[in-house]
Amino acid sequence: MEDDTFQLHCYHSLTGLKFIVSATPSTQNLQRLLKDIYGLYCDFVMKDPFHRLEQPIKSKKFIQHLDNLVQRTSDIISK
Repeated sequence: MEDDTFQLHCYHSLTGLKFIVSATPSTQNLQRLLKDIYGLYCDFVMKDPFHRLEQPIKSKKFIQHLDNLVQRTSDIISK
């Protein structure tokens, strides 16, 4: 979905999980970003034996890596 002021993209995994991101219209490669976020989710959340589906994500490693990914993406866009 796109508008003059934003764009909205959704990544729907084969297991039914959905990741949604909102960005400015000039932001590129959002599908790639969403796939990378899903990869982090698989690596740090799904492999966590203490995580339960339908519960908030509490993995500090996931949040740290997600923050790094978003920051790198922001740096690339702003150049």
